[in-house]
Amino acid sequence: ANTEASLGLALDIYQAMPSLLTQYHTGKIFTGENPLHILAVNSREDVLCECIVVAANNLTNEQCRGLFLKQATGIFFSDEPMAYYGSTPVAYAVAFSLQRALTTMLVMSKECSAMRGVIDFNDPHNACKHSGFLPLHVAVANSLTSMVNFLLDLPGLTIEYDDMRANPNALTAFGTLNALSLLSPLQVACK
Repeated sequence: ANTEASLGLALDIYQAMPSLLTQYHTGKIFTGENPLHILAVNSREDVLCECIVVAANNLTNEQCRGLFLKQATGIFFSDEPMAYYGSTPVAYAVAFSLQRALTTMLVMSKECSAMRGVIDFNDPHNACKHSGFLPLHVAVANSLTSMVNFLLDLPGLTIEYDDMRANPNALTAFGTLNALSLLSPLQVACK
């Protein structure tokens, strides 16, 4: 219901049974959408950050990969503007300018073994299956200049995070939107 009471109850449930975070929609319309997608879309960053910490501290690496890299592929996500959100909860955090959530994901990647290797802004295997976008392409396609700067610089994080910065020359992967394949962030901006 996206109310404080319902979100508080959901968070209590996730803290009691963290594996429930890995559940996602099935069926044709919202296929693949999980709790992290929903929290990002509703800009519920406080609860999203708490769920990230719960997941990092309680799930396995395989479960974290499934949670953070789950692709929202239902027919709802093929129309604009959703087609440019990037499909994964990581990309959705970019699309909705949730810098604190992204920072939490990066910090948990360094601090919790279950998150090691999960968050990678440049891995083409994690690109959106529809648009081919990586997180930087999502920021560019949605005209989010502050997110572009965030992904390239990772402000507030120490030098040990430099290897996690987005690559400004990364190309989009092949997706179902062929016209967006193999484009740099600058080319996405031009399109």
